[in-house]
Amino acid sequence: MAAASSSASSTERGSAGCKRERRRAWTRAEEEMPDDEEQAVAGAPCGACRTLRRMCVPGCVFVPYFTADDFAAVHGVFGASNVSKMLERIELPEQRRVAAATLVEEAKARQRDPTFGHVSYIRVLQEVNDKAREQVDARAGGDR
Repeated sequence: MAAASSSASSTERGSAGCKRERRRAWTRAEEEMPDDEEQAVAGAPCGACRTLRRMCVPGCVFVPYFTADDFAAVHGVFGASNVSKMLERIELPEQRRVAAATLVEEAKARQRDPTFGHVSYIRVLQEVNDKAREQVDARAGGDR
């Protein structure tokens, strides 16, 4: 019995050591990260792939559109699979860029206000607009 418990503890230590080595390698890779397009060519993960902890392939759909922080927000709200499907369906790169920026803004708004996202800002702006119209109407009515 003593032999079984000692082999189990050495196995646990071995897997923990492996995890530590992977973390160290990952940290070194993050410190040496090049920018955007060079990332996929060099084999280093882009911000999105770093967040997902996977290897970045040369045709990675996320490379030109997301930083690590932006992708973390988008991934948390929409999910990486859904985001990649959305971006792959858009043919023109400029439209993909606009779609990615829109996803980032909506994800960040959802993080600030999980229930309404941008809708709460739209409502506030509508109220401000309504008040401004009332003021304009009141001044225009007083001048007649």
